[in-house]
Formats: sequence, C-alpha cells, structure tokens
Amino acid sequence: MKKILLFSAFLGCFALGHAQTKNVVVETAGTLSTLIPAEEVSTLTTLTVSGSINKTDLDTLNGMPALTTLDLSQANIVAETVGEVTYAANTVPEATFASNKNLISVVFPKSLQQIETEAFSDCSNISTLDFSTCPELTIIGYRAFGGIDNLKRLSFNGCSKLTTLGDYAFSNDFIIESIDFTGCSALSSIGLNAFNNVREALTTLDLSTCTALTEIGKSSFKSLKKMTSLILPENIKVIGMGAFYACHSLETITIPASVDSIAPHSFGQPKALKTVICKGINTKAAEMAFSNNTYVSSPSTKPAEENYSDKGYTLIVPKGCADTYRTGIEWAKFPTIEEAESGAIDATEILSDVHVYANGNAIVVEGAVAGTQVSVIGLSGYTAQNAVADGSTLSLTIEQKGLFLVKVGTSVFKVIL
Repeated sequence: MKKILLFSAFLGCFALGHAQTKNVVVETAGTLSTLIPAEEVSTLTTLTVSGSINKTDLDTLNGMPALTTLDLSQANIVAETVGEVTYAANTVPEATFASNKNLISVVFPKSLQQIETEAFSDCSNISTLDFSTCPELTIIGYRAFGGIDNLKRLSFNGCSKLTTLGDYAFSNDFIIESIDFTGCSALSSIGLNAFNNVREALTTLDLSTCTALTEIGKSSFKSLKKMTSLILPENIKVIGMGAFYACHSLETITIPASVDSIAPHSFGQPKALKTVICKGINTKAAEMAFSNNTYVSSPSTKPAEENYSDKGYTLIVPKGCADTYRTGIEWAKFPTIEEAESGAIDATEILSDVHVYANGNAIVVEGAVAGTQVSVIGLSGYTAQNAVADGSTLSLTIEQKGLFLVKVGTSVFKVIL
C-alpha cells in the first residue's frame, strides 16, 4: 500500500512538472483559455503561443499566476471589439500586463506595431527587452515599460520603423546596463523623461544611427549617473531642458555642428566634466546649460556672472570661432576656449593620436601608423586622394575647396579647405 501511495505521488509530481511548459496554437482568436486545462493555468511557467490572439487572450495570459516566460514570436494580435471599445490589431493595449510581478522574459510578436500606455509598467522582474525581432514596431507609448526594477538589457537594434518613444517610456528602470539603438533610422521623438533615472549601470549611450532624431526631449536622459560616453546624432538640432541633467560621470561632451540650441540645465550638474567640444561655428547655449545649480522644473535665476572657473572647464571650437563663442551668454563663463587645429571640426581629431588638419591647399595627416589606408572623399562622394601612411607626416594636395571626409583606417575626420 505504501509503494502504491509513493508511486501515485510520483505520478502527481511528474504531471505537475510536465504541465510547467506548453506550446499552444490558437486557431480562433479569443479561445486561448479553452486550450489550457484548468489545472495547468496556475502551474505553467513557460508558454509559447502561436496563431491569432486578441485582447481577451492577452488577459488570459496576464491572469496565469506562475507564468514567467512568454514567447509570442509566432503569434499575431488581431483587432477585437469589447462593448464600445475596439482594441487595435498588432498592438499590446493599455495596461494589459501592468504590475505583473511574475513575468521575467517576453518575446514579442514579429508583427507587433505598437505598445500602448503602461502596457508592461511595473513588471518588476523582467530582465531583458529585445525588440530586434519586431521590425514593424513604430510606437512605444507613455510609461509602457516604466518602473521595471530588474531590467538590464534593452535592444532596439534593427527597429527601422520605430518613430516614437513616449514620455516616461523606460523611466526608473534603474539598473539598465545597455541600450542598443543601432539602425533606428526613423526614430524622431524621444519623450519627456523617457529614460530618466536609469542611474545605476549604463555607461555608454550611442544615438549616432538615429538619423531622423532632431530633438532630445526635456529630461529624456536625466540622471544617467554612471554614463561616461555619449554620442549624439549628427542631425540633432535641439537639446532640451534637463536632457542630460545629472549625468555626473561625463568628462567630455561633443556637440554636433547641427545643434541650433542647448536649453537651460541640458547638461547641468556635470560633476566630472572637463571638456566640451562644439563642432558648429556658433552653437547657441542658453544660460545655465552647464550649471551646477539644482534643476527642479524650471531654470534657476542665479546671476549671469556665475562662471565655471572653479571647475576648469575647457571649450574647444572650430578654427576662427573662439571670439564668436566668447560672446555667448553661457560660453563666456568657460575659463578656457581653444580652437581646434586649422580646419579640424571633428572631435576625433582633437582627442585621438591621429591629427588631421588643413594647410593651404593640402590636408595633413599626422600620427597614422605605417600601412594605414588614407582616403579623402568629397561630399558628393568622389575620391579626391588615396594614399598609404608610411609613419611620417602625410600631406595630400587637394585642388578643390570645401568640406572633405578624411578616412584614416577606420576613423573618419572632417576637414574644411
């Protein structure tokens, strides 16, 4: 009798363990609940769903108390009308999984286009969000993934149709270690406080491939306190108020030539700041743009005579532009304003061991390792010069005038003749 009881218990445990993982094909949207036996609803931890699903099915998934891993990559969200409310196709509706503390991993549908307001907000145990499998994704809404305490990795790699990251979309996701924006060529809007308070681990922010992005919104990247490297897109025009406020670890900030204005407190509280490099001939920076004053919701009224001498900030600008910058209300506070070498307007020329600059009708390359390929390319795409460095100073005569790209190995410099 004892052996029978033990065997029965073993079968029960086996059945329970077997029920923890399941693949379900939904042929008719809205029927997912009928495809999962009642005894498995509370025990399933890993579930793969394919076929057509709708808001009703998403609610079924949210109601499964043990579910930690959800794969919807082969699912297709279809429209559904409930009463007077219609839920759009290819969309995760508002607050669908909000405050779900069980989910750890979610693989999104390949056909997904939009994630609405607070759809996954406060899902505190999700550790990775990978949208690289969502080529149709266009919009991530207000606080859609805000307050995810354990989120470490975030990838938008290849999201070429992504246009909008809403206000507070990833705010207070404290321990994000990496954000990959590679290929986000349509991203044109990063909302208010979108990544505010990603403060504990993120060291590098590279927005260089976000070629449609012309404005960094108010407080979008506020309090990224561990960030040491920031790469802005070359087409950016406006850096909003408090956009990078309290990014305490930035030592060097490079402002692209495309920037028209830098708002108050954009780079406020820059505790480690040593150098600002402006690639434009007359970039406008509002008073308090680099201030050490506390920023709450509006600019401080500290007097204009405040300066940054005690911090020893250095401003580097293109050749011939120092006097123009010295008339700027914010730039005038920098104790040191230096001009880059003649013709050099790219930060790389200033900070690397390779120096590229104009000298009369020639482009001079210093510091290139012997054997390095050097090419001079006009903006229309023609090759003006090709050479191979021999370890000494290289002087390349150019007949035309204008702006040239100089490729030295894998590095690219910009020079004006």
